[in-house]
Amino acid sequence: MNYQRLIDSTSDLSGKWWELMRRYEMFWRRVESENPNKTLEKEFAGVKAKEDELVKKEAKLPQDMKLLRKCQYEVLHTRGLSKK
Repeated sequence: MNYQRLIDSTSDLSGKWWELMRRYEMFWRRVESENPNKTLEKEFAGVKAKEDELVKKEAKLPQDMKLLRKCQYEVLHTRGLSKK
């Protein structure tokens, strides 16, 4: 595995998910303050398309459950939250 590429990809995706979350928050604030109209519907479709793009990219990342469990354990252990 090319771990550096994987780290770069996941870091990039993490930032894009954060950006998408902020776009959703801003969108819903506008929905609450304005009457729904075609402009808002078009904006929502754009945000949803961005989400679909990120889901597809994320699905291409390798999933190593053994490694994931090891990483989770290490995080819990370093924070004093593990039972072992």
